[in-house]
Amino acid sequence: MPSSNKAFLLFICCAIVGILGLNYWPKFAPYYEQLRTTGQITFPLKSTEETASTSSSVERSTEIQDEDPGGNEAVLIENPADTLEWLNTQDPSQERLESILEVVALWAANDSENALVWLESNAEGTTRLKSLDRAISIWAESEPAQAASWIEGMANDDSKTAAAIALTNVWAATEPQMAVAWLSSLPMSPTRDQASVSLVQTWAESNPQAAAEWALSEAEVTGNRDLLDQSITALTLRDPEQAETWVRFIAENFESPEGLETFLRTRAQTDPSRTMDAMLALAPEDPINAPDNPTIIMEEWGRIDSVGASGWLMQQPASPSRDAAIDGFINSILNYEPMAAAEWGTAMTDPELRMNRLDQVLKSWIQNDATEATTWLDQAAIENSEKRLLLQSISLPD
Repeated sequence: MPSSNKAFLLFICCAIVGILGLNYWPKFAPYYEQLRTTGQITFPLKSTEETASTSSSVERSTEIQDEDPGGNEAVLIENPADTLEWLNTQDPSQERLESILEVVALWAANDSENALVWLESNAEGTTRLKSLDRAISIWAESEPAQAASWIEGMANDDSKTAAAIALTNVWAATEPQMAVAWLSSLPMSPTRDQASVSLVQTWAESNPQAAAEWALSEAEVTGNRDLLDQSITALTLRDPEQAETWVRFIAENFESPEGLETFLRTRAQTDPSRTMDAMLALAPEDPINAPDNPTIIMEEWGRIDSVGASGWLMQQPASPSRDAAIDGFINSILNYEPMAAAEWGTAMTDPELRMNRLDQVLKSWIQNDATEATTWLDQAAIENSEKRLLLQSISLPD
């Protein structure tokens, strides 16, 4: 039996226990165990009278409608708390978790607040976090403000953070300004920080510029730089030119060019050569024209396509920007090809930068293969005085 069908049948079994009450569990347990272990149930024949009695009991305890006004099947469980309490006594498993989440979803659809009260008092571990996520998400679809008020009363821990993230995921898609107002009213805390990132991720799907603008203002208040980076990543993926304008605005109006590295890395991951060309073409006075831009771009380019990146480097004339790009390329290939990294280090024209990079490469290389590293250094096309300094630095005999 497919695992999804088996999980659904297990859930139905649990729902039946919730419907009929825990007093029926001794009679029902053998059938549940048979389903759990074999994926099938073989029921003994019942008399017509017994079957009719059981059917009548189920009909009185449940209400199933083919469709509700929203087009979804509506199911009411008479004793969801009893069902969840019984599920809590079972051994942890993916099937148990899926069954709990199904019961929570049904309960929350009809009575979100009581479902959450039960979860707060009884659910534990990963089950607690996932169940809170499910229940809050359902409540937020119809009454986000009430869900927000309930979350504010929770203890300050990961459960509260999980609930806040679930709320903002839903609320930001429909009423982002209301979600922003609520988050801004919270005290500075991990809950506010993580829920803010969740809000930006959702909001950026429909309005990345608005999400980026709010992220900047929030980061100024809370110092949450991850939030700013997340918003710039989303904006860059959606509209690179608009993202460039935005990071330029930040660089012009703030002391440090916040978000520039995130913009460069995100753009370089999708179009490294054009990103490099665009940055090298910037006017010297441009606020986003930073000396380490080629380094950042080449780190991403070399990590994804070392052949293409090295081909571009070979075509560039000697210059500080080429040295900066070589620096980034070395960072990207050092753990894969230390000899190639060392060779590229010798190609740097700035003597100080060249020696610093060769020193770093050799110190890393000798940790894995000292013989190969020293052999390369002995034969390297660099001045003997530089070789001696490098030998002294890496603590090997001359």
